[in-house]
Amino acid sequence: MENFSNMIWYKDWQFWTVVISGTALLISVLPYLKVKFQKGKLKVEKHRTCFVTHRVGTPNINLHVTFKNVGGSPVTVKAVNLEVTRDKTERFELIGNGFLIKPNDPQYTMLTPFDLKADESWSHTINFHELWSRKKQQKYRQLESRIREHIQGTFRFNPPEPGELAVARKEDVEEISQFFDENFRWDNGEYEVRIIVLGEHSQTVASENFMFTLFESESEELQSYKNDLQYGFGVHLVPTNRIHGINIDMTQ
Repeated sequence: MENFSNMIWYKDWQFWTVVISGTALLISVLPYLKVKFQKGKLKVEKHRTCFVTHRVGTPNINLHVTFKNVGGSPVTVKAVNLEVTRDKTERFELIGNGFLIKPNDPQYTMLTPFDLKADESWSHTINFHELWSRKKQQKYRQLESRIREHIQGTFRFNPPEPGELAVARKEDVEEISQFFDENFRWDNGEYEVRIIVLGEHSQTVASENFMFTLFESESEELQSYKNDLQYGFGVHLVPTNRIHGINIDMTQ
């Protein structure tokens, strides 16, 4: 009977001490283990405003975004795009091409794939633009070259009076204006935008939506920049001192 009693483990206080301490340890590390073995999960946050502009009519958006990995394993960000829909009908896509390393940097740095470890964040302003076809690129380069050569030649051989600006040839102005009109998409209306973050194998790893309204006066202001093209501004020269774009408040 004595040997049998010694085999009754549930009466052994040392056994229960080990069980209780082991259970307490498991409970304390369980949240850590849960996060550690959880798949990477990307959280997307955005600034309350975006900068709407264009390049010779072609739509551009500058948007400050923050990506945070709230999962356990690393997340790879291959690309970031915008899907833009105006008045629930007209749809176009903007590609994330560059980002500002520092807010006041004069130029954008090329946006290349990057990894985020657990609890790691990436927060920068990205420039999104429409991707031109090879045919459109070639057409624009020809126009740009003709306008540049004529304006530079005018300054060299027949400089304008102080305060005046050299003007491109009439036929080139008409053609670059037509190019502008063909590419311009910022008509007034309600815009729905979806931020799409692509990971490995071009799969969507995260997305976030926002909306903004472009009023008629704002659309007309963006269209008015076409007048500067005849002087080469926004073509081979940097734009004039006025800001070529509008800061727009966003809503969910």
